[in-house]
Amino acid sequence: MQVAGVEILWAVVGGSAILLILAIGYVVVLVQSHRRVMQAQQAKLEEVRTSEEKFRGIFDNSLAGIMKFSVDTWAISDANEAIMDLCGCSSLEDLQSCMSKLPRSSLESIHDSVTKYGFIAEYEIRTTRKDGGELWMLFSAKKMENGPSAQAVVVDITKRKQFEEKIKEQRALLDQTQDAIMVVDYDGTVTFWNAGAEMMYGWSRDEMTGRVLEELLYGGARRKDFQEAMEDIHRFKEWNGEHYHTRKDGKEILVESRWRTVAKAFNGKLQILIVNSDITEKKRLESQFIRAQKMESVALLTGGMAHDLQNILAPIAMSIHLLEPKVHDEPGLAILKAVGESAQSGLDLVRSVADPPKFPGEEYSYVRQGNSGGASSGQCHPCGRSSVEPRGARAAGIGASRAKVVRPNAVRSRRCESTETSVPQPVRQRTGRHAGGRRLDRRYC
Repeated sequence: MQVAGVEILWAVVGGSAILLILAIGYVVVLVQSHRRVMQAQQAKLEEVRTSEEKFRGIFDNSLAGIMKFSVDTWAISDANEAIMDLCGCSSLEDLQSCMSKLPRSSLESIHDSVTKYGFIAEYEIRTTRKDGGELWMLFSAKKMENGPSAQAVVVDITKRKQFEEKIKEQRALLDQTQDAIMVVDYDGTVTFWNAGAEMMYGWSRDEMTGRVLEELLYGGARRKDFQEAMEDIHRFKEWNGEHYHTRKDGKEILVESRWRTVAKAFNGKLQILIVNSDITEKKRLESQFIRAQKMESVALLTGGMAHDLQNILAPIAMSIHLLEPKVHDEPGLAILKAVGESAQSGLDLVRSVADPPKFPGEEYSYVRQGNSGGASSGQCHPCGRSSVEPRGARAAGIGASRAKVVRPNAVRSRRCESTETSVPQPVRQRTGRHAGGRRLDRRYC
């Protein structure tokens, strides 16, 4: 019995010891497991802290403005320095005030897009800074998973928009000119076509953009002109000259063309700026003017020659009446008659050549004639011609009638001066005698 009791006792002690060992082992394992969990959590917290510091640094040092706001109320809970500087604000209250001044249409568009799609990207907004200056911002936002908040990224695009406005103004100014202004690349492809070019050629900007200039404006044999101009552009970087171009309606016009190479700002690629002026009408008027000058020169020359011939033939015609009483034989009278008819035919021919048109407002001059061949005096009219004859002198056979003759001046508008040459100048055959003043026919002076 005692041996059995001892064995039982030892069994109980052994079991208790085993249980104690197991309990201690469990506690040790539990402690070590907890320690490992704590270490993992601490490492994770450290990682989160590091990540937060990293992203906070990015948030604070970002060149783009970043803020956290409520989609419903637009209450701003956080913002970085960049968006503060962009809006000219020094606190969240100032930034809140600036954002409340955004156009209502912009606020509604942002709210609707973020609520419906969860984000909005590159939305352009025009507003003002705190100091009243103009501000253009590029607004992008994404809704956060927890709550109605969203994070927004704002970029200042004021300078870009001002540059675009300047470009639009310059383009509008180019469209106001009557000249055709176009830009082509070195292959001749049109990249710019202003309103003046649309009016001059008939093709719209959309029709010409991307088309080859040579194919449309230079038809047939005119393509050689384009190729020669391109050769000069490649060699000298500019070209000036005149070209014949074909309009959309098929009409051919003459243009004064000025070509110059220009380089793109962002890549330095060369393009050709072309300015064309329609000189078709100008050339036509110049041609008419030159032709009129030539005709005027011919008229002046013809008039001068006719006047000289008239001065030569007039004494012959006038002397016939003086010689007739002195010649009694038939042969002599026949000769005088033939000479008179020849002189008269020459005078008629001269009159038909030198007969100028009568201009309104011009005056006639008169010659006073004596009854017995006394000296006469007179003044020519503004046309510059000076051949005068007493009316009816040749037809009535007035004897020693004399009128002063003046040589033609180089300029027809000059007034002629009287000379001492007393040679009568027959002008037109008239009938009747006049004892008083004699009227000069301006057309035959």
